[in-house]
Parts: sequence; structure tokens; C-alpha cells
Amino acid sequence: MQNAFIRTASGFLLSLLSLLLPLALAPQAAAQGAGDEAEEIKVAIILIGQDGAERADETMLTAGMRRGLRNIERLDDEHPADILTDHQQSDEVYAAIQEEPDAIARLLADGQARQAEAQAAAALELFEDNLIDVKRSMLADVYTLLGVAQCLQRGRREDCRATFQRVVTFREHFYYDIERYPARFENFFNEVQTDLIDGNIRGAVEIVTDPLGAEVFVDGRSIGASPAVAESLLVGDHYLTVKAMGHEKQILRVTVEDSYQATADVVLETSDSALQVTQLIEGMPSELGEPLTGRHIGGLKTLLMVRQVVAGVVTPSGDDRLAVHLYLYDLRTRHLLSELEVTVSRGEEGLIEAEELIAELYDGVDLSGVVAAPDLAPEIEDNDPIYVKWWFWTAIAVVVGGGIAIGAAAASGGGEQLPNGWYSVTGSID
Repeated sequence: MQNAFIRTASGFLLSLLSLLLPLALAPQAAAQGAGDEAEEIKVAIILIGQDGAERADETMLTAGMRRGLRNIERLDDEHPADILTDHQQSDEVYAAIQEEPDAIARLLADGQARQAEAQAAAALELFEDNLIDVKRSMLADVYTLLGVAQCLQRGRREDCRATFQRVVTFREHFYYDIERYPARFENFFNEVQTDLIDGNIRGAVEIVTDPLGAEVFVDGRSIGASPAVAESLLVGDHYLTVKAMGHEKQILRVTVEDSYQATADVVLETSDSALQVTQLIEGMPSELGEPLTGRHIGGLKTLLMVRQVVAGVVTPSGDDRLAVHLYLYDLRTRHLLSELEVTVSRGEEGLIEAEELIAELYDGVDLSGVVAAPDLAPEIEDNDPIYVKWWFWTAIAVVVGGGIAIGAAAASGGGEQLPNGWYSVTGSID
């Protein structure tokens, strides 16, 4: 019986401490978690057109709002089409992206120009055949490395010039970084760049998509909803990217001439992942405005892998205006953080106004996603951590005191000296 009492008291002490200790350490854990607040927050923008609003209206507004997101520190946009494109990158392409550019740069630093040229040409052929995997900035980098390799070889000056022109054609403001490329060719690159831009030989390309209203990017710059015409492009090869909600994105190369306007017809395909998001979007209107996300809005966290979503409804408001009702939800806490209802212009002016909407929507928003708990007892203000509460230390004192009393009783060894109802025990509590 005595041993049973010891085991019971010991178990009680350990159980109570196991419950109270995490609470006492909670402020420290919260402070450690505060480091996450510096991480970049990916945000998806999803607008739903109603009452006759067109896809082009949604595209224009989302394009402007994505610009606005990039102006706020720690925020970055995530286009759903980038996430939902069903594409499996090959091991060969992945390895080339990770290794080839720096490997070519090392060959150039070692003076192995011919080997660097061959390796750069092979990498570019692979990249051009897999444009969906490769950023335009990487293409510009490897083309520049190719040009440097040609410049290093006797009699290849014109080949080098042509390759540098290739870079400037789709990257007019490309910066020749002398920490990346040999400084001896910086002036030559800048000369090629100036001559090409000042020559002002330009053309245009018209982009028509199915479905209409998809967002069109030329060399990484959004030009709005299709059908669209990209003008004032330097003659030569450019890259078109087309994105639309519920469809896979497409990237293609188009050649611009100065004698006629080129045309690009792009048919977008749907994907299983895109269809899942479309189904969620269809159920979103009934949840918008609720203090917590429902299953449709909340489901975007897993499918789009974003932390926040700007969701809204767009409706026509007169011939040249759009009514926009926006809701900002944090998908980590599920809380509605902000809400905004305005009207904006259609067309290019609306693009600028949409950019400003984001700044207004995020004004005063805690980017950590933290939302204050409701004040259920406003007359009582008690923000002290648990380890300064009177009852915390009282509980500890009772438990520890009980342990001391038990230990003292065990040490006395004289049962006759104890009050009635107490037992004399031996041993200790670990």
C-alpha cells in the first residue's frame, strides 16, 4: 500500500508538470516562431465575374493587382496557372538547369572557349525545346555565355555580335555583369545593345487565344488580356506566355518582322488539377465575407500552395466601370483579414487603379496572419504569461510541498509521530 501511494503521488506530480511546463514555455516558443514572419508570403488572386463581366475584365484586374502585390515587402504573387500546369520536368532538364550555366562559366574562366561554346549551344537547344521549365533570365544568361565563348575565339567577332543581339532582342535592358562575364567584353556588349535599340527596327505580333481573355506575357511582361497586340518589339525572336484560370499555361517562341504583323494563335488545354480549382471557385461566392474560410476557399491552400488569397467578385457598373468586392483571407489561420468594395475603370486606366487597390486592401494588415481573439470579458485585462500567474506557482507549491511532506515523513521513520490518517513510508520519489 505504501509503495502504491508513492507511485500515485509520483505519477500525479509528473503528470501535472507535463501539463504546466509546455504552457510556461509557450512565450519562448512563440518568440522562436516569430522568425517565420520574415519569410515571403505567396498570394493568389482569384476574381469571379458575374452579371455579364467578361474574362478580359478579370484578367485586367488581376494583372494590376499582381503588380501591386510586388510593391509590398514580403508579398509575391502566385499565378494559379503556374501551379496547375500538369507538367513533369525531366531529369535531364532539371540537371541542366541546376548545373550547366555555372559549368559553362567555369570553362570560360579557364580559357576553354571552344568547349564552352559547344556546351552552351547544347544547353540552349535543350532549353529552347523545354521553354516551360526555363526562365527567360536563364536563357539570357546562357546566350550571353555563348556570345562570350565566341568572342574569345579568333575570327568569331560577328558571331559574338549576333548572339549578343539575340539577348538584347528579348531583354532590351539586360545588364552585362562583369562579376559573371569577362569585363573585357563589357563595352562591346553595351555597344551592340545601344546600336540595336537606337536602330529602332521594330515590329508587332497579335496574340489570339482560346479561350479569349487569357493573360498574355511577352518576354515576361504582361500586356493584358487576349486578343492583344504587342507593339514596338525589336525584330527577332521573342517569347510568349499565355495563362488563364482553369487552364495550363503555354510558352512559345515567335519571330517578329518589320515588314508585317505576326500572328500567334494559342489554344489552352485544361488539366485535372485546374478542374479541381474551378470546382472550388464555383462554390466560393457563398463563402465570401464569412469571418472564417469555408471548404471552397480553404481548399485553395493545398491545391495552390499559397498562404493568402485575394478573392473577389467583379460585376459591370455602367458602360466603362466595374464594381469590385475584394476579400483578403489568410489560409494559415483561415481568418478574413480585410475587405474592400470599390468601382474601377475598364481598360488601361483600370489596370493602374487595380494596382492601387492592393495597397488599400493590405493597409494595416498583419502579414503574419495573426488575428486578435474576441474579447469575451472586456472588464478584465490580463495579458501576463502563464508563468507569472499566482495560481501557476500555487499549484507548483502544492505539488512540490506534497512531495517534501512525503519525503519528510519517509525520513522520520516514526509512524507514532505523525498525525492521525498519515502513513510512515520509506523510499523516495524520483
